[in-house]
Amino acid sequence: MNLGNNAFEGTGVGKLTLPKVTTLGLYIGKGARMSTVDLTALTQIKANNFNGMGALVELILRNTSLVSLAASSALTGTPIASGIGYVYVPDNLVSTYKSASNWSSLSGQIKSLNDYPLAFQNETITDTWAQILAAEQDGTYSTKYSVGDIKYVDIGGTKYPMQIVAMDTDDLAAGGKAKITWIGLHQLCSRRMNAADTTTGGWAESEMREFLREGIYPQIESTVRNAIKPVTKTYRNKTPNDTTLSITDTVWIPSYREMFGGTSYDGSGCLYSSFFTTSASKIKKQGQGGTASIWWLRSGHNYKNFTSVTQAGASYSYAATGNYGVVLGFCT
Repeated sequence: MNLGNNAFEGTGVGKLTLPKVTTLGLYIGKGARMSTVDLTALTQIKANNFNGMGALVELILRNTSLVSLAASSALTGTPIASGIGYVYVPDNLVSTYKSASNWSSLSGQIKSLNDYPLAFQNETITDTWAQILAAEQDGTYSTKYSVGDIKYVDIGGTKYPMQIVAMDTDDLAAGGKAKITWIGLHQLCSRRMNAADTTTGGWAESEMREFLREGIYPQIESTVRNAIKPVTKTYRNKTPNDTTLSITDTVWIPSYREMFGGTSYDGSGCLYSSFFTTSASKIKKQGQGGTASIWWLRSGHNYKNFTSVTQAGASYSYAATGNYGVVLGFCT
């Protein structure tokens, strides 16, 4: 079965599944919104088949034999061609694809069908991390990127979306301001704050802080990890004294004040509430495509509870032993 030229050009179709199509026409989705094309019987990708598909981040090839790539221009104009997204193939053919003619230039983006999905539909920054960091150095970051932009970072082999929530806001421990503040778009994992229901010692002495510093930070891809800036973070130390304290951190979870504003918990510190303006903006899901659930904030509420954000994006507090979401933050 053949799919003709420009078959879905300019359409709003998000996912195209074609189990019986063996040949494709030119520019099948030029200007279309589709992020995924799923093909089973296709045997060859020809020049300009996918040219101009500016949203294509997932190309799924289920044929049990290698699908030849006649020309690299087949993917011109797609995010895949610029290094964003993946080509998924049968597990036993991954190494074959990576060394095959024309496919070899995409070897880093060829994944097993067993790994599907590793979605990047919501990534808005096409620059590499190295380019982002270079823009910070030359001062062009504030014109190239915007609050709300998303970039994925590799943490222990898993891609995790980080979102810009502020610029020139966090205080560097060494003086001055951090260029960009990043907070996870969704929950990284679930974890308790402490092994016992206590807030004694606050964020500084919490099990959660140790987990992020010792367990997560070393797994962040080295280009990013080496660029993370130590910043001064405030937190409410409810017990033994109800005070706002500060500490230097590289990786952290947000505070009540950063998310909701005011001084009812943290007496001072950064404000990201200009970005987190609504309840919906504070909702964090359990991983890519997961369900909304409770996630922790680092501010103490009382002698046994830390503050949190509910699945509806409201503020609440839970006992420190609760297994709730972790949303990563860092500054570059």
